[in-house]
Amino acid sequence: MKSLFKVLLAFSLLLSMTACTAESKPDKFEAGVYQSTQTGHHGEIVVETTFTNERIEQVKIVKNGDTMMISEPAAEAICANVVKYQTSEVDAVSGATLSSNAMMRGISDCIKQAEGIEDATMPEAEHLTKEGERYDIVIVGAGISGITAALAAATEEDNQTESDLKILIIEEMPFIGGSFIVSGAGIFNPYGTEDHKNGKLDIIDEDTFIEYLNYRNEGDPLKLTSEALQRKVYQGIDPAEKMLSNAGMPFTWYDIIECEVMDVTFPKSSNHALADVFAFTKTYSSLEEEFVAQHGYGSTADICGKYLETALQSKSNITVKLNTEATHLLMENDNVIGVQVKETDYLKNTVTEYDIKSDKVILATGSPNLNSEIIAKYDPSFATAYPFSEAGQNGDGIVMMQEAGLNPVIQGYGGMCYNGTSLQYGMEDGLALYTLGYPVLNTDGNRYYDESITAPYDTGKYTRAQKDNTAYIIFDKNCEFLNGNYLGSYAGVLLEGENLYDYMVRKGFAVKADTLEELAIQIGLEPEKLETVISDWNKAVDGELSDDLMAAPEYAFSVKEGPYYAEKIHALSIESYISLRTLEGSTQLIREDGTAINNLYGCGTLIVSNLFYGTYFNYGGGLTTSLSSGYIAGKEVSDLLK
Repeated sequence: MKSLFKVLLAFSLLLSMTACTAESKPDKFEAGVYQSTQTGHHGEIVVETTFTNERIEQVKIVKNGDTMMISEPAAEAICANVVKYQTSEVDAVSGATLSSNAMMRGISDCIKQAEGIEDATMPEAEHLTKEGERYDIVIVGAGISGITAALAAATEEDNQTESDLKILIIEEMPFIGGSFIVSGAGIFNPYGTEDHKNGKLDIIDEDTFIEYLNYRNEGDPLKLTSEALQRKVYQGIDPAEKMLSNAGMPFTWYDIIECEVMDVTFPKSSNHALADVFAFTKTYSSLEEEFVAQHGYGSTADICGKYLETALQSKSNITVKLNTEATHLLMENDNVIGVQVKETDYLKNTVTEYDIKSDKVILATGSPNLNSEIIAKYDPSFATAYPFSEAGQNGDGIVMMQEAGLNPVIQGYGGMCYNGTSLQYGMEDGLALYTLGYPVLNTDGNRYYDESITAPYDTGKYTRAQKDNTAYIIFDKNCEFLNGNYLGSYAGVLLEGENLYDYMVRKGFAVKADTLEELAIQIGLEPEKLETVISDWNKAVDGELSDDLMAAPEYAFSVKEGPYYAEKIHALSIESYISLRTLEGSTQLIREDGTAINNLYGCGTLIVSNLFYGTYFNYGGGLTTSLSSGYIAGKEVSDLLK
C-alpha cells in the first residue's frame, strides 16, 4: 500500500509540474492590431500588423505614399512572406529597396509594440532550373529604349501592323519604364508643333540638331560621336513618338525650349510624367480617377507606366518577363545566340535559371552610374560624386560583355550631375535641392563657379572637384523655398505647418543661425571670411562690385537678412555617359579591334556617347535619344530578320 501511495504521489507531482510548466509558458506576442508609420521613397508608408498570442496573423499596408507600380509588388511579397515565415527580416524586392525597407521597419516596429519575440528566419531561396526558351529577339531592359525597340521590331513599316517576329523583353525590376516613368523631363521633337509644321515657326533641321549635340560635346574633342547615328536619331524621334501614340500612349505638346547660345528653339512634348500637362486632358483624368478609385490616389509615374503597359499589351507578339535578370550572354562560335537568365519568384521564394536563345539580342541596360568600379576606372573625376540614380543603372550590359570576352569599346565621360543634399535616393535621406542664384562656398569658404547662370545639371561637376565633395549654399529668410509648405523636387509631398528649410534643419541637412558669425561657426568657417564673402556677393548683386564669377547678377539674390541658413550639399551623379561604342551609323556593338559583334545591339544610355557626352544635352535630352535609339535598334534588327 505504501508503495502504491508513493507512485500516486509521484504521478500527482509530475502532473502538477507539467501544468505549471504549461501555465508559465510566455506568449510570443501581446495579441492585437498595431500600426507603424515609416518614410519610404517618396512618402509615408503605414503598416498594420495583426497578432495572436502565438503568431503574426496578418500584415497590411494601409497607406502607401510611394509609386504604386514600383512599391506594390514589394508590398505583396513582404506581407505574404512575413506571415509565412514569421519574421520581419524577409528579402527586399529588387528595384523597390527603399519601399521594402520602410515596410520591414514598420513590421519590426509593430512586433516591438506587441512585445514580440522573433525567433524565426526566412530560408534561402530554392534554386531551380528549367528547359530553355526561344524567341526571335531578346531585349534586356524595359526602360523607354527597350520598350521602344520592342514596339519597333513588333510592327511593320507603318508602325501599326504586327510583324511575324516573336519578341521578349526581360527586366530585373518588378516594373517597367525605368527612369522614364519618374522623370520630370520631356521629349524634344525637332519636327515641331503644328505652328512649326504650318510655317509659323522654323523647323529645326538635321544639321542644326547635330550642331547642337556637338556644341554640348564641346566640339567632340575625343571624336567619339557618330554623325551618321546622330542623323538617324534625329530622323527617328518623330516616328518613335507616333508609334507610341498608335500603341495607346499619346503625346501632348506643352513647352518650347530656348537654346540662347545657338538661337534655336526645340519644341518639347510630354512624356506623361508631368501632372500639370494631363490635368487638362480626358485621358489623364479618367486614368487618374481609375487609380484613385482602386488605390486611393493617382501617381503620375503610375499613370505613365500604365500607358507603357497598354502600349506593350497592344502587341500580341511581345512578351514581358519581370523580376528576370540577364546574367550571361550565350555564345557559339563567336556569335551571341541569347542570354542566360535568373528569374525570381518572391512569393514562392525560388530563383530559376534557364537559357533563352534568340537570333538577335538588344541590350537596353542603361548607364553604369551605380557601378563604382566602372565609374572609377573610366571616369575617375566622376567617381567622387555620390550616385543618385534610380535602381537598375548597374552597368549590367557592359559587365556581361566583358565576362563573355567580347572586349567592347568603353568610351565617354561626364554625365548629369547636380548639387544636392542627399546621400541616398529617397525623401528621408535627402532632398536633392539646388538653390539657384545664391552663393555656394566650399569647405575653405571660397566660391568656385558662377551660381547665377550655371544650369542645375552642370553644378555637380564643379562641386565634385572640391575637397570631400562638400560645399554649402548660403541664403537668408527671403529665400523662395522658405515661403511654401512643400518638399523639394524629388520628394513631392506636402509639409504641414513647417517650411522646407526648417524641415531640413530638423533633419540635419541644413543649419540655421541669427547671424552670419553664428552660421560660420556651425559649418566650420572663419566668421570674418564668411562675412566678407557674403558682403562682396551682395555688392555684386547690387551692381556695386564687379565679380569675375558672376556673369548675370540680375539672376542672383542678395543675402542680407537673418535668420541665415546653410545647406550642406554634395555632387550627385544622376547618370553617367560612360557607354559602349557602336558600328558607324548603326546600333550594333563592336570590339576594341573595331569588328562588329555578331547579333548584339545596344540602345538608350548604354550607347549615349555615340551621340553626346561630357555635358548634359538638355532637359529631356536623355529621354529623347533613348526613345529614338531604341526605335532605330528595333527597326535595324527586325529588318535584318525579315
